[in-house]
Amino acid sequence: MKKSNLLILVLFSLILSCFTGCKKMKDSSTIYLYKDWTYTLDESGKTGWKTLPPSNLSNLPPLLETGIGYIWIKNTLTIPADISDKDLSIYLGRITMADETYFNGSLIGTGGYFPPAEWSSWNKVRAYNIPSGIIKKGAENELKIKIWINGEGSVVANPLPYISDSDKVEHTYKRERFWNGTIYALCAFALLVIAAYHILIFAKRPKDRENILFAFINIVTAFYLCVFYIDDLPDLPFHGLNFLTFQKIFSYSLPFLLIYFVGSFVEVFLGYKDSRIVKYVRRILVGLPIVILLLAPNYPVLRNMWNFCQLLLLPQLVFIAVTMIRAFRKNRQDVRPLLIGFSPFILAIFLDLLHNILKWYALPYISMYGWMLVIIMLLFILASKFTAARNEAEDLNANLEQKVNDRTRELSEANSALEAANKQAADDMKLAVYVQQSFYPRTAPITSDYDVAFTFNPKAGVSGDLFDFYKTGNRLSGAALFDVSGHGIAAGLVTMLAKSIISKEVVDNMNKPLASVMSIISNKIAEDKGDVENYLTGILLRFEDDHVYYVNGGHPAMFFRNAAGKASMAAIAGKESSGGLIGIKNIPVEYTGIKFRMSPGDAIIIYTDCLYESKDVNGVEFGTDRIKTAFEHATGHSAQEKLNQVLGEFREYTEGAEIKDDLTMIVIVKK
Repeated sequence: MKKSNLLILVLFSLILSCFTGCKKMKDSSTIYLYKDWTYTLDESGKTGWKTLPPSNLSNLPPLLETGIGYIWIKNTLTIPADISDKDLSIYLGRITMADETYFNGSLIGTGGYFPPAEWSSWNKVRAYNIPSGIIKKGAENELKIKIWINGEGSVVANPLPYISDSDKVEHTYKRERFWNGTIYALCAFALLVIAAYHILIFAKRPKDRENILFAFINIVTAFYLCVFYIDDLPDLPFHGLNFLTFQKIFSYSLPFLLIYFVGSFVEVFLGYKDSRIVKYVRRILVGLPIVILLLAPNYPVLRNMWNFCQLLLLPQLVFIAVTMIRAFRKNRQDVRPLLIGFSPFILAIFLDLLHNILKWYALPYISMYGWMLVIIMLLFILASKFTAARNEAEDLNANLEQKVNDRTRELSEANSALEAANKQAADDMKLAVYVQQSFYPRTAPITSDYDVAFTFNPKAGVSGDLFDFYKTGNRLSGAALFDVSGHGIAAGLVTMLAKSIISKEVVDNMNKPLASVMSIISNKIAEDKGDVENYLTGILLRFEDDHVYYVNGGHPAMFFRNAAGKASMAAIAGKESSGGLIGIKNIPVEYTGIKFRMSPGDAIIIYTDCLYESKDVNGVEFGTDRIKTAFEHATGHSAQEKLNQVLGEFREYTEGAEIKDDLTMIVIVKK
């Protein structure tokens, strides 16, 4: 065997021995109670006392026919003369569910409560003082423990149960209570503080939903941990507190809420949005087991129900795993911190499973320690994300002016190459305006099936609006209207870039669904414009005989007017747009198409946000309701007449007020 492997084996053995405890059989000041236990189900002992193997101390229910009732266990011991005059105590470890402990017939301590006010102090170690007056010196002493068993019952001590001087027992007691109770109370307090902090962040910035979900994770974990530390709280548990109800809520129901919030946190953190069906299924998988568990009539039934209901945690775990795998396959960098963050809990679960398989009951369970490490790592992940966003914002603010200057210089150099090297900035701008306008249709298309009219009024210089029409032979096959965020040269450059991409993809993908074409356009624009922060909103229309296909990517809604003069918004029920913004990098967006029929005399109007956002002299917007009304008032037969009437009402309403944006309107009438 290699020396390195031998060294690892030796270290592992030493660590294991520290956990399992050394049986110091030769320690004359300590009496270990590791054998010679007997038990009876009859308090009087008339039925006799039977031998209780040490291994059965950790599993007492099989000794009762139904697994429910009282059991008495007894051990006899002789106190050596050299320690009989010391202040002695007994350490029994954790006893489930409740106990009364007697020494030579005198009650020396209790833990938990017997029925009818049943309470299991399963996580509180028992350490009782033995009054010197009841100790028989140089003779046999009797230790008797009355234990209430209700589907579970045990005496588990690490180290073994023992009698020794009170200082030593008190040291063991404090150590065990710290690692199995006090530390959880401290963690719960810290979790509630963390939760309050992230609730405050969410209140200031509601769109960052991962903060409120992380707060819920902390709150649920803090309440779940109370099952470990409730016996350490003053005056708790009070006599009469219903143990069954407490277990239903805190031990068995909260894990379902916790796993649900963890799944939602992972989903929001990675920028995904589940479907309505998945959302309902996940909620059912939370509510159904909780309702089932709350209906349990007694504690053994509750534990049996849990064995079944905990299987319903698996779909939630699968949801989390699938969400992270999706992000990992797409090479999302933000999934890697999550994988690292959850790794301590996964390792702790594995060790606890090994713990149960090998029946190392003396070892502590470490799953909750692993989960606390996950909470800490998620806290650092969110803090890192917040810091990165803050640094990025500060960097953008610091460098925005420089970026604008760089874009202006690039445009100036391009225009100078077209005209002349010594043109001034004003001439460059004129050229940019001319170049951009040459990209757009100068007149409305003339077709056999539709009458088209438009108005295009840039606010100044280069426009952020773009539009186009598409013909197949003598028929209108499509139309597009988009608006680039921002103003100035950068927006104008993105406009011209987007115009060429949109025209190419619309023409090349006539056989694909219009929603898919919009997705292709969004991805292509995001890729080609690189780190430029401008995004687009827009509308795509496709005409096939009497049918119109319509996709809206975050743009002001289109209005449809029938031949009778009734106008309505064309949209999916409850939504103005059928998809998100266009051309944003690393944010997947899905678009939904709408199909409707146009009869002769029917008309549609599409427009940029200037139409409804422009205000009158009193600061009141023109708004979508006035657009609808103006469109209904447009009684002229031709598209140009209808457009002129809507434009006339708009100009009359905004007379005397400043128009602050580019205005583009398109009216299309079915012939």
